[in-house]
Amino acid sequence: MAFAIIINLDHENFPESICNELWNAIKARMIANGFHRDGRRFLINETRDSASIKARMVVESLENLLRHQHEHVFDYLKDSYGYDTDCVINFLPPPTDGVEVSESIRVTRKPGS
Repeated sequence: MAFAIIINLDHENFPESICNELWNAIKARMIANGFHRDGRRFLINETRDSASIKARMVVESLENLLRHQHEHVFDYLKDSYGYDTDCVINFLPPPTDGVEVSESIRVTRKPGS
C-alpha cells in the first residue's frame, strides 16, 4: 500500500529564489527519508501515520534555512496533504473494461463502376 504526500509552496506570496531553495531541500530530504518522487507527489510504502510523521519531520527540519529571514517554513506552505494511493482513480485513460477494438474495412469504388 503506497501513501502519497503533496507539498505545495506559496510561490504567489514569497520570493521565487527562496521557494526554489526550499523545494530543492524538500525533495532531497524526502528522498533521503525513503520517499520517491512521482511528478509532484512523494510516494512511500508505509502507513498513513508513518508517512505523515516523516513528511512533517522533513518540513520542520527546514526551519534553519529560514532563520536569517526570521520566518517559519510553514509560512511558505500553500498546502500539504497526503492520501492513500489505493483511493486514486486516473480519469485520463479510458477504463479497461470500456475499451473496444474493432477493425473496419474501407471499400472505395472507382467512378462509373
